[in-house]
Amino acid sequence: MNYELLKDLCQKSGVSGYESEVLKFIEERIRQYSDGLEYDRAGNLIAYKKGRLGKCENNKRILYSCHADEVGFVITHIEDDGRLLFEQIGMSVLVYTGRQVLIGKKKIPGIIAVKPVHLLEKEESEKIPEHKSLFIDIGAKSREEAEELGVYADYAVFDSGYEELGSGMIKAKALDDRAGCAMLISLMERGIEHDGYFAFCVGEELGLRGSQTVAERIKPDLCINLECTTAGDVYGVTGSQRTCLVGGGAVVPFMDGSAVYSADLYRKARAIAEKKGIICQTKTKIAGGTDAGSYTRIAGGCRTLGLAVPTRYIHSACSIAKKSDIDEVEKLLFAVSDEAAGL
Repeated sequence: MNYELLKDLCQKSGVSGYESEVLKFIEERIRQYSDGLEYDRAGNLIAYKKGRLGKCENNKRILYSCHADEVGFVITHIEDDGRLLFEQIGMSVLVYTGRQVLIGKKKIPGIIAVKPVHLLEKEESEKIPEHKSLFIDIGAKSREEAEELGVYADYAVFDSGYEELGSGMIKAKALDDRAGCAMLISLMERGIEHDGYFAFCVGEELGLRGSQTVAERIKPDLCINLECTTAGDVYGVTGSQRTCLVGGGAVVPFMDGSAVYSADLYRKARAIAEKKGIICQTKTKIAGGTDAGSYTRIAGGCRTLGLAVPTRYIHSACSIAKKSDIDEVEKLLFAVSDEAAGL
């Protein structure tokens, strides 16, 4: 894995509906490796790349897909005293109270504020703050001052840096799914055996919105979907509830909350991993949903394979993943791509 590339991707802002900064970066990166590049009406970035061996037999359409958006916030109102009201995308109030954020293209700093503990009534101190009681403080003293900064109807992302920590670990915002974006960019740079489409989708965190358009337009026969997935190997979670483990290698899911993956592809991917000595695991709990749901539902059907990075604290201000797991997912992606015509 090119970790400088992953770092650059994670540091871009791309809340659902506002993915242009991320997609522009990807567009510039893959242009020289593409044989066709465009944005569809939904805003997805779609590239076409010729393979070394040309088209598959029977003109089978192969799609490699990931999503470019991240969880975050949309500013909905400016109060007279300069406070910003907001809506969240893809999260629980538990993970964003008190967090630092960056607003819009100007990356205006702010903090999601909550009443100080010293001022709480007893009943308040015993409850989780409600979303409606929170606001973003950017240091503005009036609505006019905030408006001059251009923050109305804008977006905000977590102000969380990319860092390596512990024994080969990474912490960053937006690992979901910039890790998938980085892998597909690397696959395009490396090259593929047979012609294929590459989709960098928008709006996944809003309910798989972008991938529905990709599915209907490309009508793939085979889709390999790259994701990050919930790793529950944390204190207090045991057995099958852990879902998958950081350090356990690539995740090959057989099902999630949006799709049942093609059983034959699941078995073939596991067999390829064993043959190549690639470490992999499966999910032990049906949780979350992915763009695979769009591809499995299209008219005519699409055989779909999922590959995912086990990631702690997904859909929060900062996630943690292990570099060796990311490397294993990328190796499996490359290996599966080499055999895609026969899958």
